[in-house]
Amino acid sequence: MSDSNLCLCLYGCQNDAPRLLWRHYVAGQGTVLTGTVLSGQCKVGDTVEIPNMKLEKKVKSMQMFKRPVQSCARGDRLGICITQLDHKLMERGLVAAPGTVPTFGAAVVGAEKIRFFKGAVQSKMKFHVTVGHTTVMATVGDQGGGEGTSVAG
Repeated sequence: MSDSNLCLCLYGCQNDAPRLLWRHYVAGQGTVLTGTVLSGQCKVGDTVEIPNMKLEKKVKSMQMFKRPVQSCARGDRLGICITQLDHKLMERGLVAAPGTVPTFGAAVVGAEKIRFFKGAVQSKMKFHVTVGHTTVMATVGDQGGGEGTSVAG
């Protein structure tokens, strides 16, 4: 890996407006992931990690604006071709240098009800929680404070 701080945002960022990841499958080539390099750099042949899938894959090729390139750095918008990656498993997320993005399976957090939610929040209710680029189901837990006072994911 050229730089251990590589982070490619596949969610995309332009003027703080989120953009969806476009992932394509090119028959005989592999899966192409597109996005913006947030930090670090990468070269063809480097190993990258998809943290939420806990997969490490080699970069087969790269393209910027329909031209092949051998490396990328912070700020570059490009497509990265990765072989043997099931394109149906991925929506959006991060690609990073192996071992640089920590992941977790469960968390206990404090949360407050927003004023637009008119119903009562009760223990064992389920709702969606988004952290970074991943959305998961969470369950409200009651810590003895009346309404649900903790969230477990």
